[in-house]
Amino acid sequence: MLQNSNLKVGIESQVRCAGSCGGCVLTLEERREGAGGLDVFVVDGIKRFVASLVDRFETETGGTHRVLSDDKAAFHFGQGDHLMMDEDKLRDYVRITSETGRGTARGLISTSLIGKPRHIVEKLAAIQDEADKLNQAMSMLLVFDPARIMDRKLQALYDQNLDAVLGRFLVDEPILNIPPNIADTTSQHEVASFLSRHKFDQVEAALFPTIEKATEYAAQWPDTIRWLTGLIEEGAKTGSFTVRLGYAVATLRRETDELDGQGMLEYLTKKMSEAAYIDSFGKIYPALPLGIADVTPLSARHGFQPVGSVFDADLATAEGWANAVRRVARRTFISFQTEQQCSNCPHRNACAAAGFSIYKQVMRGKDIATSDCPIGVREMLDVACEVAN
Repeated sequence: MLQNSNLKVGIESQVRCAGSCGGCVLTLEERREGAGGLDVFVVDGIKRFVASLVDRFETETGGTHRVLSDDKAAFHFGQGDHLMMDEDKLRDYVRITSETGRGTARGLISTSLIGKPRHIVEKLAAIQDEADKLNQAMSMLLVFDPARIMDRKLQALYDQNLDAVLGRFLVDEPILNIPPNIADTTSQHEVASFLSRHKFDQVEAALFPTIEKATEYAAQWPDTIRWLTGLIEEGAKTGSFTVRLGYAVATLRRETDELDGQGMLEYLTKKMSEAAYIDSFGKIYPALPLGIADVTPLSARHGFQPVGSVFDADLATAEGWANAVRRVARRTFISFQTEQQCSNCPHRNACAAAGFSIYKQVMRGKDIATSDCPIGVREMLDVACEVAN
C-alpha cells in the first residue's frame, strides 16, 4: 500500500468533484470545472520522469525492498473525484501506472464516493477489469468532507458505496479534508463512530491550508489544532484507531531525535529523494513521505516554487534530481534551525521531516504563534508522542 511503498509520487489530476470539502486544496472553480484528467502531452513527460525515478531507485537499492511491501513505488492520482470520469479515462490511469512502474508500482485513485451506487459500481468495475488485464495493483484513495460523512441523509449512500469499494480494492485509510471550521461542524466522537462502523483503524487528517485560504484558517487555527489534538486523544481512548498525523510525528521523533545538524540535513535530503509531487501542468515539487499526508507536497498552493518540470531533461538524471532535492532540504532544515522558538523544542526535527514548513510558509505574517511554538502546534505534538509511547 502507499504508506508501505519505498518511492511515493503524487500526481495532481485536478478532476471535477461533487464534494464541497472546506479543507480541499482545489478552488471552488477547479472542483466545478476540473481539467478532465491529465493532458496527453503532460502524461508523456510524467511517464519519462517517474520511470527515471523508479529505475534509479531500483538501482540504488540493489533491487531490494527496505520494507515489507509488494510495491516498490506508489503513484497517488489525487485532487478531485476520479469516479466522475468516464470509464475509458479511468482505464488510462491503470495503463499509466502499468507502463510507468512496469509492474513494480501501485496506483491509487482518489474519490469522494458521492454518486449513485450503480454508477460507482460501474466505474470500479472498469478499473478492476483493466487492472486484471494488465496484472496491475490498484487501490482507491477515499477523501471525505467530515461534515458530510456525519450527515444522516447521506449515511446510507456512503455505506453502500464504501461496501462497493472495499469489496473490490484494498484501502489504507480514509482521508478527512480538515476545513477551518471543523471544530464547529464535527465532533471527534462522530468521526470515531464512522471509522468504527467501516472497520478503519487509521485516519488521515489532511490539514492543508493554502495561500488562498490562509486568512480563513488563521482565524480559527487554535480551535482547529485543539480539535485535531482531541481526535488523537479520542483514538487513544477508544483504542480503535490512530491518526496518521500523530503517528507520523511520533515515528519521526524516534528516527530523528538523536541526529545532529548534518545528520538531520542528510535525513531530510534522503526523505525528499524518495517522494515527488507533479501538478497538472507537469511542474515538479519535492515532497515528504510519512508526514501530514503520505505524500506531503511543498507546492505552489502552499507558497513554494517548483524545482522544474517533467520536460526538464536534467531533473530526470540522478545528479539533477539530487541537486534539486538537496537545495529544498537545506532551506527546510535552516528554517527550523534558525527559528528561536524551535531552538529547544524536542519536536524540531520531526516538524521539519513531517512537512510542517507548509504551515510556516502559508501562515507567514498570521497571528497563530503560541508562547512555545511559531505555528501553534506544540501541544498537539506533545499529545501525539505521549499517546504513541
